Amino acid sequence: WLKVIKAKPAGQKTSKQIENEELVKRANFFKFTVILDMEFYDLMTHKESISLRQQIAYCYSANKKASSPANVYLTGISSKALDCMRVMNGFESWPTFKIENKSFIELFPKEDLVYLTADAETELERVDPKKIYIIGAFVDKNRHKGVTLQKAKDLGLKAACLPIKKYLKNIKGSKILTVNTVFEIILKTMASNGNFEKSIEAVIPARKIMKEKAGEKFCIEEIK
Repeated sequence: WLKVIKAKPAGQKTSKQIENEELVKRANFFKFTVILDMEFYDLMTHKESISLRQQIAYCYSANKKASSPANVYLTGISSKALDCMRVMNGFESWPTFKIENKSFIELFPKEDLVYLTADAETELERVDPKKIYIIGAFVDKNRHKGVTLQKAKDLGLKAACLPIKKYLKNIKGSKILTVNTVFEIILKTMASNGNFEKSIEAVIPARKIMKEKAGEKFCIEEIK
């Protein structure tokens, strides 16, 4: 027997096209923007750049599932970084993600920008939907400590860290998180009317939180 495949009527949208359009509509409704700063790409090894690529893919997946998705800008992306990202199928056409070779400082008003960095002394008290939050998009195993904070200072930007220590009391050592973990915490905090505690506990896996059980201790993963 031959299987008959019915062709879609001309102009009829696929379920994926409809899903993507709805995602864009939600993001445009909330008008919340997050920047992934790609200007540190050359500081990474090849292995680290692959890790970053996976983290950005996780960001996209989280944004698709979010009740309050963001408009995401990958700024300062070099041709080398773009070639790395293009390995992901359809990367350049991801809905809600925009690719810019210009720096964010050329694209947005300075007074609206907040650089999120683990090295900042000031903790972020709330997520302001009118602010634009910047995440340093690189993986370096803490070799280049302080570079994101220094960049924020050099540009005259407000810098803040997530209140990890405040809500996860039993963490020791570095509070550096993966790019996608920071991104997800910001998204979930937006969706939960500013509830950082609930968002942090939901996003950071229990295996990364130091616990004392049967003499064993676990601490947060130390990856930027």
